[in-house]
Order: sequence, then structure tokens, then C-alpha cells
Amino acid sequence: MNDTEARNELSLGYVNNCHAILFVMRASQPCTLGERRYLENYIKGRGLTVFFLVNAWDQVRESLIDPDDVEELQASENRLRQVFNANLAEYCTVEGQNIYDERVFELSSIQALRRRLKNPQADLERTGFPKFMEALNTFLTRERAIAELRQVRTLARLACNHTREAVARRIPLLDQDVNELKKRIDSVEPEFNKLTGIRDEFQKEIINTRDTQARTISESFRSYVLNLGDTFETDFLRYQPELNLFDFLSNGKREAFNTALQKAFEQYITDKSAAWTLTAEKDINAAFKELSPSAAQYGASYSQVTDKITEKLTGQDVKVNTTTTAEDDKSPGWAKWAMGLLSISNGNLAGLAVAGAGFDWKNILLNYFTVIGIGGIISAVTGIFLGPIGFALLGLGVGFLQADQARKELVKTAKKELVKHLPQIAHEQSQVVYNAVKECFDSYEREVGKRINDDILSRKSELDNLVKQKQTREINREGEFKRLKNLQEDVIAQLHKIEAAYSNLLAYYS
Repeated sequence: MNDTEARNELSLGYVNNCHAILFVMRASQPCTLGERRYLENYIKGRGLTVFFLVNAWDQVRESLIDPDDVEELQASENRLRQVFNANLAEYCTVEGQNIYDERVFELSSIQALRRRLKNPQADLERTGFPKFMEALNTFLTRERAIAELRQVRTLARLACNHTREAVARRIPLLDQDVNELKKRIDSVEPEFNKLTGIRDEFQKEIINTRDTQARTISESFRSYVLNLGDTFETDFLRYQPELNLFDFLSNGKREAFNTALQKAFEQYITDKSAAWTLTAEKDINAAFKELSPSAAQYGASYSQVTDKITEKLTGQDVKVNTTTTAEDDKSPGWAKWAMGLLSISNGNLAGLAVAGAGFDWKNILLNYFTVIGIGGIISAVTGIFLGPIGFALLGLGVGFLQADQARKELVKTAKKELVKHLPQIAHEQSQVVYNAVKECFDSYEREVGKRINDDILSRKSELDNLVKQKQTREINREGEFKRLKNLQEDVIAQLHKIEAAYSNLLAYYS
């Protein structure tokens, strides 16, 4: 596991516990393309809170010719801050407000460690840790508390709406005898068939989108890979290791050079893959956004049919809900999930449903693209890639070979070997890309179908349950009516308590 992988592994563990990420980087190394992709996948895309810890800030002074030159130090630090700001600012905006200073911290962990080794209670002033710990404590005690209670409020509103709708359907049916109830249930069978028709139409649209995106994006990957050789000589310059010819000619040090070259090539492939996947992810995200209004339309049609079912069963017109909030509209739960526009932290039930079901197309895509970037291309090339380079350099001899010529020869040979294998890589890995994109939409389509089926089954079971009750025993109309009303009132009362607690918490921290 390299440094970046280790950092990401630690960060993900932290996400599971408190929905925040500690993203650590060195002052001398702003975000790579791979790290930017990680930020896009795990932070910006999920609305998570992130704290950027810029470590080894003390090395800025150490890198100066004159460490005691205050003006030079300040200028160097300011330039570095501008670089980090350019890379990280977009991840430090909450509801349009820039909170960069509350999320990015310049640390010197080595200084903090040295102080605490001497004295466990030592003051950590001027190491950056006091300011960071204060911001983290604020997040854990205030921001996170509000976010957690907001989720509870959202769940409570959902439960309350569901209870009201169920009670409103149930009460009018209490006066019907078994035969009349069965007739009314039989009369709504065409409407239930319409619900399954809406399901089928939406699933068909998802599959069509899937096929188009899988084909287009896999072809994009194929073209991208085949064109890597066009810019390899320029692109690889920043990755290639320092080349000392006499070290390379030494058997004892040649292995170390080969190892460094392999790591350089892996980083090159990783970054090039990351650059392409950012584009691919934007295309897939755009496709899901296009499916969102379709989900809303199918959801609206679905609600019209369920309203018709309620009207036929109860003999009463369904009141039109004029509410426009995300939590109170009449869209069925599956449609809110399928729209998936916002996270639960913003009060949208679709985001809640996505989180609850575990559907995460970016995570599915990331798993496949990791195989492409590291497992696929590198394993296909590295074994054949390093040997020819070594033989090419050894074959040039010692007398006339200079460092610049050796570097040119290294890149030239590397390009030659890479280009030789690109067609095979493009062919094999484009199929992996195709499967990855297809799986994203297949997962979405399966979950949509499951949620619609569950909703239809729930509505039918509710009616079947009432029929069985009437067949097996006489229902006390007044007693059942009172029970249902008490249930509804209890749920509403609990919702009011949660709403009050949330409002009080906001007022406390405002």
C-alpha cells in the first residue's frame, strides 16, 4: 500500500464513524490527480465534511537558502498557501459560504511529537494543532449534532406522512362488509396493472441509458489509451527517477533503480487513469441527472394511479397536496430515491434512501477503475516494460553516454515499449470499463424495480390484511377507529417533540 492508499484507508474509516474525513498531505506536495479524484468521489459527491491537514509546514523554512530571512519565508509560505487554496477551496464551501480557514490547517507534527515526547502535557502552540483541535471539537459538538438531529427529523417526517396516508385509507374501509370490500379491491386491479406498467417503462429507460453510456464511455477509454503514446515523452518527465548511469551499471544498485522506475510508471498510469475517470464520472453523473426528471415524471404518474386506487376503495376524492417541500410532497418513496438529488443532511428523502440502500454508483465505478488503473494496465505492461529499458541502457556503453542522453534514451525506450502494448490494453480494459458502467446502471435499475415492487406489494398486503381480519372476526368499528387515530396522534406528537428539539438546538448554537 502506498502513502496515498494508506491515507485514503484511514480516511474512510473515519467517515464511517462521524461522517468526516481527515485528509493529510505534505506541504511540499499539493493534490495529485489521483487525490483530486478521491476528493471528488468520497467528499464532494457525498457532502461529507473534510479537514485538510497540511503537514510538515516547518519544512518550508528549511527549504530556504536563508531560513532566517523573514520576508523570504513569508513570501514562500504565501505562494504555497495560494497553491493549496486553488486546489482545495471548492471543497471548503458550505451553502455558498467559504469556510476555508475552518477546514485547512498548517501542521508540524514532528515538532508536536518532539514536545510531547519530552513532556506529555507540553504546549503545542505554533505547531498548528490547537487551532485544528478547536475546529474539530466545534464540528463534533455542534455541526455534527445538528446534522444528526436533522436526519432524525427527516425520518420522523417520513414516518408521520406514511402513517397519515395509511390511516386515511384504512378508516373509510372499516364500514364495508367482506363482500363489498372484495368487490372494491377487484375494481382496482387495472390500476395495479398500471403501476407495474410504470415500473416497466422506467426500467426500460434506465436500460437504454445504460447501453448508450456503456458503449460511449468504453470507446472514450479505448481512444484515450491508444493516444497515451502521443504525449508520453512530455508527460513522463515529471515521474522518471533520477538516473545515475554508474549506479545503473552496478548490479547492486540496478534493482533499486528498477524499483524506482516501476513506482514512477505506476504513478504515471494512476494519474493518467484518474484524469480520464474524472471526465467519465462527469458523463455518468450527467446521465443520472437526466434520469432524475424522468423519475419525477414516472413518480407523478404513479401517484395519480395510487390516488385513483384510494378513491375507488374509499369512495372519497383525494385532496390535492399543494406542499412543495422535498419532505412533504406526494412523490412515492421510490421516486424520491430515484431522483437522488441531495443528501439527507439537506433534508431530502431521496438522499436518505440512497444511503439506506447503499446504492453508490461512484463507489462501484471507483472499484472497477482502480482495477483498470493499477491492476489492469500496470500488470499488463510492467513485467515487459522494465527489462527492455535496462538492456537498452546497458547496450549503449559507458564512454559516450551522458546523463541527458540516458534520460532521453530511457523515455524513448519506455514509450516504444508502452506503445507496443497499448492496442491490447485498450481492447482488454475497454471491456472492463464497459462492464463497470453497465453495473452502475444495472444496480440502479435493480433497486428501482425492487422499491416499486415493494410499494405495490405493501399496498396489496394492506388490503389483503383487512379482508382477512373481516373474514376471521368482527371488527369493532369504533375501537379500531380510535386505535388508528391514537396511533396517528402519537406519531404526530413525537414529530413535534423532534421538531422542537431541532429548533432549540439551532437556537442554542446560533
